[in-house]
Amino acid sequence: MTTKDQLISIIKETIQEFHGLEKLFPPEKLEQKGTLMKWALRDDVIHCAYYIQQFADRLAWPRDHAKVDSNDYLKVNDDVWTGHQSENWAQSIKMLEDACRAVITGLKLIDEDDLNDGAAFTWMGEQSLAQYIPGLVFTHGLMHIQYAFMREGMADAAIRNSDKAYQMINPLDSSERGRGRNLYNKACSYALAGHKTEAIQMLKDALKLAPDLLEWSKQDSDLDNLREDPQFMAIYR
Repeated sequence: MTTKDQLISIIKETIQEFHGLEKLFPPEKLEQKGTLMKWALRDDVIHCAYYIQQFADRLAWPRDHAKVDSNDYLKVNDDVWTGHQSENWAQSIKMLEDACRAVITGLKLIDEDDLNDGAAFTWMGEQSLAQYIPGLVFTHGLMHIQYAFMREGMADAAIRNSDKAYQMINPLDSSERGRGRNLYNKACSYALAGHKTEAIQMLKDALKLAPDLLEWSKQDSDLDNLREDPQFMAIYR
């Protein structure tokens, strides 16, 4: 299977994962409205759809377009939430599907070699599209599904979902940084589920592979319930 085929497959799998929520939650839960401080299911869908669509739009940029610095993502997230309060579940899912399909359409226009070339698109920095897309679409999407499970007290389902994400994404980026970021995401999921010992060990291993995540880990709210643990504190000494 080519890199392009793998990426398209993982994007389609993301859509199916979100549709899978329709089998797990009753209609009234799917249509429930959240708040800025406590999102509902459809808020997670819209949030993921926004960032996927943003990336799809960037695929149309000239290759030498300057790299765009990250915005204040907290404000962006709040603005996205505020601007999409009228959408119901079906409309939210359609936003996600349309965004994913837009990325697939863009991918089909890119040569296989360029997907793996970290220098092919200036606006991507040094990361290749093949390295970036699985995290943006699949890992990010499944993390939000895991958040939804956690909100509903479904920790076991969140862990199963995390394990699936890890197993599917790991073969797509065998670089140390890629494996480290993937393991870091898994550590976050385990931390949120209360599996502290496993989460701390995963975090240690992840930071060895991807040391650029060290500073972020000091403020990542996904790890908040680990911060008083002596083993966690020892990582930063």
